[in-house]
Amino acid sequence: MKVLYSEILYIQDMGAYVDIRTREGRYMTHQSMKNIERLLPDGLFFRVYKSYLVALDKVTAVYGNLLEIDGQKIPIGKSYRVAFLQ
Repeated sequence: MKVLYSEILYIQDMGAYVDIRTREGRYMTHQSMKNIERLLPDGLFFRVYKSYLVALDKVTAVYGNLLEIDGQKIPIGKSYRVAFLQ
């Protein structure tokens, strides 16, 4: 299945799989988070937690150590927070 970069809201690491979330649904693939991160274009996605990559243009709000995308709350890790806010 082909998923356009512009459709991706966020990606979550699920161990041996990654869960790619879009408004239309979710897609599981048997790949590592590192491999997925290498495939994504620079500047469009950002790792905000060890198990989350988010589409920067889909972030609607930031509340302390959480951000919101399409109504879903996603944690921001301490080591990623400063770089994300910049």
